Amino acid sequence: MLYAGATVERFPGKKYFASLRFVEFAPRAPLPRASTLTRFAHEMPDEAVIALRAPRAALVSELGPLRPSEAQAQALAWTLDAAERLRARAVVLPTPASLTPGSHSRERIKAFAEALPRPAGRHYVWAPQGLWEEEESAQLAERLGLVRAFDPLFEQRPPGSVVYARLQTLGAQTGFSEATLDDVLERIGDEPFETAFVSIESDRSFKQAERLIALMSERDSDP
Repeated sequence: MLYAGATVERFPGKKYFASLRFVEFAPRAPLPRASTLTRFAHEMPDEAVIALRAPRAALVSELGPLRPSEAQAQALAWTLDAAERLRARAVVLPTPASLTPGSHSRERIKAFAEALPRPAGRHYVWAPQGLWEEEESAQLAERLGLVRAFDPLFEQRPPGSVVYARLQTLGAQTGFSEATLDDVLERIGDEPFETAFVSIESDRSFKQAERLIALMSERDSDP
């Protein structure tokens, strides 16, 4: 199953879910209260598929990336509670470039990943920035039970039965052409996967997610 959707800062309503099942929810401060998250969960359709992007404060404290502090623990607790309330299928963990691929960083990632609760059906998606090599970070993610996010326009698809692709515009770019979206499907590939998520972050992300799904349907219907 392939899910495609937009990356949004505000939780979408009925109009969004009438066309798209999947969304990557990336809230900014002030973060929604528990009662607001519960309302979102009641209002969204049963077939909605949610990925929750962890806020920066859950991953980076005043001491540095993945270094525990009281504020970081509170933000992480909010993230895990929000994932439960929204029935999130994925929690996206974007680590900053300051988390470099050295031995100390690896130990911090390991400790962080091992402390995460693992309810059935939830995937934790690691989206490293900076100097991490594709193969090296994919292998580390696999060892830690994480899904390695990737940009299908610049990176190879990591191995695994769950795929998480993230498309983000760069600079003055406002969206992705149809040829680019078709290329995304090529790069995700025909190799069997259990679930593939594609989140699109652009000025026209809603329409482009719709088009990506339409292209996928056209491929499936070709003899």
